[in-house]
Amino acid sequence: MLREYITVNEESVCEIIIKKSRFIATIKKVKTVSQATDEIKNIRETYKDANHNTYAYVVNDGSVYQKYSDDGEPKGTAGLPILAVLTHHKLENVLVVVTRYFGGTKLGVGGLTRAYSKATTNVLEKVTVVKISRCVKVALSCSYQLVGKIQNSLRVNNIIINNSQFLENVTFFITVKADKVNKIEKELIDLTSNHCEFKIIEEVYVEME
Repeated sequence: MLREYITVNEESVCEIIIKKSRFIATIKKVKTVSQATDEIKNIRETYKDANHNTYAYVVNDGSVYQKYSDDGEPKGTAGLPILAVLTHHKLENVLVVVTRYFGGTKLGVGGLTRAYSKATTNVLEKVTVVKISRCVKVALSCSYQLVGKIQNSLRVNNIIINNSQFLENVTFFITVKADKVNKIEKELIDLTSNHCEFKIIEEVYVEME
C-alpha cells in the first residue's frame, strides 16, 4: 500500500549556461522504475549529441527506489547533486535528467556540483508540486429532511461533494482522506442519529496542491 508523498504534476525543461557549457534540465513525473528507465532512454536519444546525460530519480510504488548516474562526469558531481535536490524537497515519483553540452572550460568538482544542483533547482521551480493523499470514495445516503444538516457538516469539514443523486433518498458522493474517514463517519452518524448510510466504495490517491 502506498503512503502519502509529494511529487510534481507536470513536466518541464529549463536551460542554464555556465562558462559556455549548456545545462538542460528535464523534469518528469514517473510512477515506476521501468517508466523512469524508458524516459531516460528517450531523453538520451533526444540529446544524443550531448557530452553527458546525467540523471537521478526517486520512485515510490509501495517501496522507495533511488538511482542516479554521473554519465561520465567526475564521480559525485552530477547525479548525486540532482538526487540531493529531489530528496531535500522530499519529492518522489520524479525523474530529472540534466544534459550537458561542454563549452570548453572545465568547471572543477565544486563548479560541476553547483551547476547540476542549480539546473535541477531551476527546473523544479517551473513545475507545480502536489501532495498525493490516500483517500476513500464514499456514498453517503440520507433522507431529504437531513440534506441541509449533512451539507453543512461537509462544508465545515472542507469536504467537496463530487456528485449527487436524488431518488427516493439523496446520495452524496464524496472523497475523504483515509486518516479522517472514521472521524467523519462518526460525526455524520451522530448528527443524524444514525439515520444516514456511510458506504465506502474504493480507495483512491488524490493530488492536492
